[in-house]
Amino acid sequence: MSSGVTVDDVRRELKDRPLLASNRGLPWMGVAVDEFDGYFANDVLAPPRDHNAITINLGVSPLIIQHRCGRSFRSPSQIGEASIIPAGHESRWQGRVPANICLRFAPEILRQAGYDARATGEPRVRMANGFRLRDPMLAHYGTLFRHELTRPAHPTQILLIESLTTTLLMHLLRGYTDAVGVDDRWTTSSHSAAIRRVLRYIDDQPNSRIALEELADVAGVSRFHFCRVFKRELGMTPASYVERARIERAKTLIRSGQWSLAEVAHEIGFSDQSHFTRRFQSHERCTPAAYAREYGRRSPSRRN
Repeated sequence: MSSGVTVDDVRRELKDRPLLASNRGLPWMGVAVDEFDGYFANDVLAPPRDHNAITINLGVSPLIIQHRCGRSFRSPSQIGEASIIPAGHESRWQGRVPANICLRFAPEILRQAGYDARATGEPRVRMANGFRLRDPMLAHYGTLFRHELTRPAHPTQILLIESLTTTLLMHLLRGYTDAVGVDDRWTTSSHSAAIRRVLRYIDDQPNSRIALEELADVAGVSRFHFCRVFKRELGMTPASYVERARIERAKTLIRSGQWSLAEVAHEIGFSDQSHFTRRFQSHERCTPAAYAREYGRRSPSRRN
């Protein structure tokens, strides 16, 4: 394991920075996410961390100077540019730090991703140091994590975050580490049998919050490998499939005429009816009430 300052230590260290949002206290696994407004750094020295960090600019800066890993970089910063700070290295900052979102994760989770993807090469998966990276994928991940910080609780959010974390790690593994090569461990028949087990498991828990780790355990493989196989087999992520299954269950309950819309939302695990309505409309291009009217009911009656 890398030695250095922990994520909790860093958050205490940065308590005077303009924090706008954070996943602290949320049940997100594998990644710490903090959004900061811009601020001025007057030759700030950050001690070595025990985790890798990626900062993705949400704003601009006329000048920012960064020193780490024996290198220095001096330049303006633009929206969407990213920096990678490997674990175990101190960094020094000077100038206007732009508004940014910071993603932090342990080196061990990246090494595990490398092992599960059958990455070969160096026995340790080492993270690259990066200044002012113009990578639209990293910028997109920053946007997605930032968006989820503003979303209300939802049964699929944990699974969605774990899926996002997995795909981010695979992107980093491919482009920003010394690991190379991927070898598929499964046969076609084992793919199909594992996916069938997972789908049955999802169908048997229509209103439960399901974590990606649970589904990977059912499949009998790591969550990193599971995500790749699931999407290849079904053409969608596990999180998308779980939400789609919830909506199909909702349609069945609405057609029965025995449930109010609020009851339907609660039964399939949504935190509130308005969120249920938005997600239903996203899938079906109509509201739950309109769907009910289509089946001859102005609104489903309550159960006796």
